[in-house]
Amino acid sequence: MTVFDYLKRKKVLIIFVIVCCYPALTKLPVHIVNLFQIDIPDFNMEQEDSMNYCRRPELKLWPRDVRDINTPPKRSVCKSSNTEWIQANNGILRFTKVGLRNRNKTICNIHIIDTREDSESLPNMFRETFIIKTLNFKDGMNVPSDIYSIKCSHLNQTLVYESTNTNHPYENLYLNIKRHNNISLTPPPLLKHAEPKWNILIWCFDSLSKLSWHRYLPETVNTFEKFDGIWMKHMNALGKASITNIQPLLTGTFEKEVHPGYRTWDKSCFIDNLPWIWNPLKKLGYATLFGDCSTFNRRYMGFEYKPTHHYIRPWMMQVEKEKHKHERYCINSKKRISIIHDYIKEFWDVYKDNPKFAFVNYKEMSYGNFVDIQLADKYQKIFLEDMKSSGKLDNTIVIFMSDHGTKRGIFKRTKQSNYELLNPYFGIIVPTLFKLLHQKESENLLNNIDKMITPFDVHAMLSDIVDMVSDKSLKVPIHPGSISLFNKIKHSRKCAEANIKQRFCSCNENKKVNVTDDIVDTIANLMIKNITERLKPVQSQCSKLKLLRIHKASLSVYNRLLNRIRDFKTKEYNYNIKFIIDQVGVMYDGSANVKIRNKSNRPFITITNINRYHGYGNYENVACLSDEYAFLSPFCFCK
Repeated sequence: MTVFDYLKRKKVLIIFVIVCCYPALTKLPVHIVNLFQIDIPDFNMEQEDSMNYCRRPELKLWPRDVRDINTPPKRSVCKSSNTEWIQANNGILRFTKVGLRNRNKTICNIHIIDTREDSESLPNMFRETFIIKTLNFKDGMNVPSDIYSIKCSHLNQTLVYESTNTNHPYENLYLNIKRHNNISLTPPPLLKHAEPKWNILIWCFDSLSKLSWHRYLPETVNTFEKFDGIWMKHMNALGKASITNIQPLLTGTFEKEVHPGYRTWDKSCFIDNLPWIWNPLKKLGYATLFGDCSTFNRRYMGFEYKPTHHYIRPWMMQVEKEKHKHERYCINSKKRISIIHDYIKEFWDVYKDNPKFAFVNYKEMSYGNFVDIQLADKYQKIFLEDMKSSGKLDNTIVIFMSDHGTKRGIFKRTKQSNYELLNPYFGIIVPTLFKLLHQKESENLLNNIDKMITPFDVHAMLSDIVDMVSDKSLKVPIHPGSISLFNKIKHSRKCAEANIKQRFCSCNENKKVNVTDDIVDTIANLMIKNITERLKPVQSQCSKLKLLRIHKASLSVYNRLLNRIRDFKTKEYNYNIKFIIDQVGVMYDGSANVKIRNKSNRPFITITNINRYHGYGNYENVACLSDEYAFLSPFCFCK
């Protein structure tokens, strides 16, 4: 054997060991490495290196490609209010006039609906709701629970009101506040100084960028500003998923910094013991409310017990079961978004003497079909006006926000989509009294309008509020690098300083790349291999994926000054590739990190992210996939 042959075999062995062992060593099975020689397009590094602060592109509110896809939403008209038989007012259930005319001809039952705590961990049961108890309805009775349905059956007599449902001439799904027994009727003691325990109201529209709020919710935006609301210009998302932004906001932690919560993982467990911001507030006598359907419960184990005093998720799940019975976005005569608005207003009324915390993540009008959010504008405006006129906002800090921008559907084809995805909406209203008592904090908040902020900074602000309302007796730990919005944030803040991963930094400048470049083709095929590896547990049910074509590719070069990369011998690129697979033409959007040592053309490639471009619905058939592997549904196409 010659020396050349020996070295050649040695080199092959080293490459083989690195390729095979790297994923195990990093404990990140989604990473795939390729070390072969590939030509990298030239990129002007001088401009990037000369920058000492974040320069973002100027985005247009209505660029041409966004205007071209701005189709009006399909109309949504609910039934007439005259069709309602039973209504809840001030915690009392009563017949309406129509109901009174039929009360002697029907029998009505109440079904209390909830999840079962023993079913949340089961892969095939976590989306199920159950009838916990059945009661006979009596006119004038108290609301029996937060979530319940009422069904009236006829007694073989002609009814004044006819229904297409012969079994139940009247049925409805209700959402009301049933006062929690663990919350004292006696309000908590006052603070030592003249400061109230501030209420906190956070409303989140899922998957809606800052500009989309301004495009499709103009009445809400204008009303918010009329009430002295502050819009933060540069909220930078920490990732492209809801959990990567909502969890840092509510707990001050990254997903991977705490115990794993993935379903089907051996060491996974419930997420109850995370440092949720509502836990210290409960100790201070706060009534708490949380509304979210799937952020922590689809791919993740979710909560073993109800996380807050009032929890809307069972109602949202029941809506999914029953929405085929109703007009689009309606439950009988009311919009579903209005039902949640009324629930929050009732929460404020029932606990009028207690401080309150409420967080709702509402997604059905904004997730996927982004133009439908226009249907929410009128109702969101009315909700804000009602809360203001009734005095409910006098001592309330209000936050309107989104977790990230649109990441699915036709909007992802627009030129600004990648930037808008990382620039969600964030607005805040602080009461007049707060401004008087905390002038420095209020000034800093106003001065931070054009600074880079993240959900971690919002959590730090919530931590400050806990500090204020506890007379500094409770301290909520914050994430390193986070800065409260009540503190001064410098203009030159860098993504690395703000806990923003490089591939999610909105300071990166994107450049278009030819889809025929060798490296683009290599990355796209690595992504297909990545998906294939993920599907190994269900490979007998799912079709093998094949690359049909590459639709678009772009790259950005990380600013070494902005992100504090100390290794000046390494160039680092981030590729974003949109590719279509040969299964009903579904498109995926993926990212890959490429590092190259100077004076070398050998790239080190890591697949960092793969998202499904299209929504679900008609684009997939995952009937063969059990709930145990629900997290693989974006990639599986049944054989």
